[in-house]
Amino acid sequence: MALPIALLIALSLASGLVRTVALFAFAVVALLRGAIVAVDYLAERVPAPRLGWEVAR
Repeated sequence: MALPIALLIALSLASGLVRTVALFAFAVVALLRGAIVAVDYLAERVPAPRLGWEVAR
């Protein structure tokens, strides 16, 4: 009788660990997407630098 209980405990711990890792990965992806959107927003607002005549030749 002890083996099924130990198996259930092990499965519940593994399930919780997988769920926690998946939530962490989702949060990392969401933060990275937010950073990309912020950089794109700033890139559209900042004017492009004008190159000097020496560089443009």
